[in-house]
Amino acid sequence: MINYIKYLKHLFYKKYHVEMTYFVTGLCNYRCPFCFNLEVVKNPNVSQDLSIDELEKFTKTIPPFLRLSLSGGEPFLRSDLDQICTIFYKNCKVKVITIPTNGSVSEKIIPKIKEITSQCPNLILHVSISLDELG
Repeated sequence: MINYIKYLKHLFYKKYHVEMTYFVTGLCNYRCPFCFNLEVVKNPNVSQDLSIDELEKFTKTIPPFLRLSLSGGEPFLRSDLDQICTIFYKNCKVKVITIPTNGSVSEKIIPKIKEITSQCPNLILHVSISLDELG
């Protein structure tokens, strides 16, 4: 806990950003009527996801920050989600990653969580499951 507090003081002292939200994909297997990203969800050709190489270059230009929220569409539809987490963890020294999900692809979610936690051993990973489209 003391290291966490020191890290926070360091971020605020250096005036770094504390939190970032990155939309990993516009793809989604649901069509929630309230979704702000519905045009991309309905038309996957509109989605312009960054490649792993582009993301690697981009994250090397960002100073360290504390929390990352990986959103979308449905983040777990992205097959390289574990690599994305690892890139932010290594290049930006992210301590906490939150991934919201509709929970519909559990066959992908569970293995990805295991992979992320093995590649990022000191990461605090939050996976939040939305209940909005249960009907």
